[in-house]
Amino acid sequence: MSRSRDLPEDEQVWTKALYAAVCENVQDKTKQSRTCKPLQNGAIGFGQGSILEIADRLGAQLDASGPSTAAKIIHSKK
Repeated sequence: MSRSRDLPEDEQVWTKALYAAVCENVQDKTKQSRTCKPLQNGAIGFGQGSILEIADRLGAQLDASGPSTAAKIIHSKK
């Protein structure tokens, strides 16, 4: 499968929102450590396949492209 196809519009809505929550309004150093990749060439994501600790008890991962989308949000109760 080619990753060059555009991300479907309905998926762009929620993937952009998740991306914004994790990767926007943070320092460049944080963006780099979270491996934030903004929407371009039909793909958007962060975490390079690993769950990132975003906050206490909250983790997330996103890898979305035209052919497939994988996202995880984990909230742990203590």
